[in-house]
Amino acid sequence: MAKRILLLGAGGQLGQSFLALANHFPELEFVSANRSQFDFLQPDTISALLQEVKPAVCINCVAYTAVDLAEDEPEKAQAINVEAVQQLAATCQNMGILLVHFSTDYVFNGARGEAYTEADETDPQSEYGRTKRDGERVIQASGAAHLIFRTSWLYSAFGKNFVKTMVHLGADREELTVVDDQVGTPTYAAELANTVLAWLRDGVTPEQYGLYHYSNEGVATWYDFACAVMEYANLSARVIPVSSKVFQQKAKRPSFSLLAKNKIKNVRKIEIPHWRDSLREYLHAGED
Repeated sequence: MAKRILLLGAGGQLGQSFLALANHFPELEFVSANRSQFDFLQPDTISALLQEVKPAVCINCVAYTAVDLAEDEPEKAQAINVEAVQQLAATCQNMGILLVHFSTDYVFNGARGEAYTEADETDPQSEYGRTKRDGERVIQASGAAHLIFRTSWLYSAFGKNFVKTMVHLGADREELTVVDDQVGTPTYAAELANTVLAWLRDGVTPEQYGLYHYSNEGVATWYDFACAVMEYANLSARVIPVSSKVFQQKAKRPSFSLLAKNKIKNVRKIEIPHWRDSLREYLHAGED
């Protein structure tokens, strides 16, 4: 019998990346849910959905991700990223459901200067980062079986993301300005989703529960990322590096948010592709 997976937030970038891989995992039965079937601002609807579907695993791809708007809407970010997650985790704990959840490099302050491990102290500098950090904590405190994945700079064939924006602008303009003072690593959502689904297919043991980092390998600035998009998409727009101070953004971004991935590589015995290889594969596949 296939293992039933309830996917929350199936319409978003990461959710669609999971659904696109469903046919590759016949051992898993997917039940997808979008905003018409539950409301993270009304947590009781989440519990009702879980009780109806009775999944073995709940993959939560719902989040308040409007980084700058969260500075003006902290209550809404708190409601979605913390309070609803707390209700979700409590229901999963009560029903014996494995909860898979996603967090962000924004939980760090960016001052470390070397790759952050899962054990490093968090110090978010924005409402978005704070609420995502607190979402991690309520899951960990719930007693629910869980896997939490911190990731960064996500892109895919779906939704809005940096790569799609660069391809669009690069086709229309001769010059682009992109910040070169924020360091991290891009993540191809299809590879993150595939890693998670392969783990669920193989089975997650209790000693494997916990918090993990996952991004592609390598180091980049947003400027490096944009230059690579132009190169691999065969676009001629010139990319001009600028300070992040040029862009008046309400939320402070971590200047350095490289994620160390030794933990997941050791537990799962996997090799993670370099971000340039993943980006080249994505763009050359004609997904844009």
